[in-house]
Amino acid sequence: MLRRQWRSIHPPEARISRNLQSPASTRPLGSISARKVCDPEVMCSANRPLPDEANLRVLIGNAFLTEPYNGPVTPVDGSEWTEELDDAIELWQSLSGKSWTEVPDEFVDRHYGSLVLLTPTAFAAFLPAWLSRSLLNSNVREFTVYAFAPNSNRALKEHWNARMRCLLPQHVDCVRIFLSSVEEGDHAWNQNHAAIALEALADV
Repeated sequence: MLRRQWRSIHPPEARISRNLQSPASTRPLGSISARKVCDPEVMCSANRPLPDEANLRVLIGNAFLTEPYNGPVTPVDGSEWTEELDDAIELWQSLSGKSWTEVPDEFVDRHYGSLVLLTPTAFAAFLPAWLSRSLLNSNVREFTVYAFAPNSNRALKEHWNARMRCLLPQHVDCVRIFLSSVEEGDHAWNQNHAAIALEALADV
């Protein structure tokens, strides 16, 4: 039952686990070949700060509230542990009742690909934790950029739309500035997908 529920919300191509599934598997344009997350060819070092990191950090802090989040964190909150739900259950246990400023960098580093596993409201609440960490950690940044790239899969597209509807205008503006910085100052692999995400956000 739980496995069917999880798969219906997150098809296999969307599920991200500690096996470090490449974000290229989402293939927003359908023409990108899968690569390893830390492929040297795309310069994906773990600590590659964006050039305007300090200004972006202030922008993120001003755009998002720091209130504790008490809503649903994942679609399977409260479920019994199974290996397939491991990441989601840890997200629920660790984020429930917290504000984004209480999320340790180490937690985001460990769950750098898990932002898309959150419910739309939790996505909006904890997005700034991932954005902030993205400024210094390019692994987190790569997956955070992908969270804003649309997907042709119908279920994933609907989930993307639901996440965008939970963002306030100032949140979207902040994300646009972040993506523009990535497009201008990051490696080509992220620049390409930041451009895709910015195009998708034009109508949000």
